[in-house]
Amino acid sequence: MGWLVTAIVASTVVNVASSIKLGKDAKDQANREADQMERDRRLTAVESKQRNNDRVTEYQDARSTNDAIFAFLGRDTTDQSVKAFLAKQQEVAFEDVSRSGLQSRMEQAKLASQANDRRIAGKNAQTASYYEAASSIAGGLYKYKTAKI
Repeated sequence: MGWLVTAIVASTVVNVASSIKLGKDAKDQANREADQMERDRRLTAVESKQRNNDRVTEYQDARSTNDAIFAFLGRDTTDQSVKAFLAKQQEVAFEDVSRSGLQSRMEQAKLASQANDRRIAGKNAQTASYYEAASSIAGGLYKYKTAKI
C-alpha cells in the first residue's frame, strides 16, 4: 500500500507542477507576442511618417518641375488656370498624406488592441493553470484517501 500512496503523491505533484509551468509558459509566450505587436505598432508609426515625408517631398519636386515648365511655356503662376492646376496638385498630395496618417493610426490602434488581448489571454491561461493545479491536488487527495481505506 505504501508504494501506491507514493505513486499517488508523485503523480499529483507532477500534475500540479506541469499545470503551473504550462500556465506560466503560456503567459510568457503571450507577453512576447504582445511585445512584438507593440514593436510593430511603433514601426507602423515610423513607416507612416516616412511615407508622408516622401509624399510631401514628391509634391514639392513636382511643384518645382511644374513651375519650371510653366515658366518655360511663358505662363505666369498667377494665371487662374495655372493656379487651379497647382492647387489641385497640392490638394491631392495632402489628401494622400492625410489618408496615410489615418490608415497608420487605425493600424496602430488595431495592433495595440491585439497586444492587449494577447496579454489578457496569457493571464487567463495562467489563471486556468492554477485552477487545474488545484483540481489535481483535490484529485490527488481523493485518491490518497481512497487508497488509505
